Amino acid sequence: MCPLLPPPCSKAPIQAFADRVSAVFVPIVAVLALLTWLLWYLAGSLQWYPQSWLPQASRGWVGQVFNWCCVGVVCMATRLPA
Repeated sequence: MCPLLPPPCSKAPIQAFADRVSAVFVPIVAVLALLTWLLWYLAGSLQWYPQSWLPQASRGWVGQVFNWCCVGVVCMATRLPA
């Protein structure tokens, strides 16, 4: 069985541009996500905001892990496979 069309030899120009943009954008988003989580973790640990802002189930380290997971999901959604 032979293929109908030969495979493309190179990337389309728009794909090369998207690769260059994502090479800069993804690390910046990852660092911003980590900084966001770190600042919220410190703010919670140092009680810079009232505990009444948080639901009862998300207080303490469990809530920080939940926040970390949320930030990670948003961050990783920006890294789409090629």
